[in-house]
Parts: sequence; C-alpha cells; structure tokens
Amino acid sequence: MITAAKSLGNLNGALPQARGENGYNAVKLAEVMGLSLDELATILNRHVTGLRRNPESTKLQGELTDLVTLAHLMITLEGEAYLRWWLRAPIPELRYRTPLSLLLNADGKTENPADELLGRLNAVLSGEGQ
Repeated sequence: MITAAKSLGNLNGALPQARGENGYNAVKLAEVMGLSLDELATILNRHVTGLRRNPESTKLQGELTDLVTLAHLMITLEGEAYLRWWLRAPIPELRYRTPLSLLLNADGKTENPADELLGRLNAVLSGEGQ
C-alpha cells in the first residue's frame, strides 16, 4: 500500500527543526506541531515514557514521517502558527471535527490516522474531493 506521505513526494529535507542525529525526533516534532508529548504519544499509540527515553527510535520513524509530512505540508502552505491553529480548529470538510481529534483517533477505527488525514488533504489539494 502506498501511503499518502509517499504520494506527496520526497520530503527528506522536511522540517529540519524536528530532526535529531538518528532521524526524526518525537519531542522536537511535538514542539513544532504545538502538541504535548502526551498527545503525540496517543497519536503514535506509544507510552510517553518511551518517547522521552528514545525519541528517535527506528520503530517510530515511519509514523513520525507521516506526521512530519502533514506538518510540512501545512507549514509550506500557511506557516507554523497556522499549523498549530489548524490542528485545533473545527474544519467544515471534516464534519466540524478538528484534525487533532482525528489524529488522536479516539474511536480507534483508523490504523494510521496521520496517513488517513494526509490522504484527505491530498485529495482536496488535487481536486479529487474530500
């Protein structure tokens, strides 16, 4: 399965402020996105202690890349402050839910909520719909 992150192109240089020595850093990414580490742990379905202990774990890199892609897209379109606002704003195209509520995946229906949200954004931006 091709993820939405891959379909948006190569983002190797995306969000250098979220990079560590061994890949994307969960703690730094949470700061960029304006999320608490508890929120990020919930999104990633991980324990917050593990994120603090090993924020650049190789096991996290795929999921972090999806979130980096999402953050990079929104920052490129509108800026970092917009990303932080957008995550917590009710969006009509999302039935007035917030993107953060979809990422938190409270209903547990989505295996990779960041990829699903990226897919929706990609569809809207490409004119394919919502």
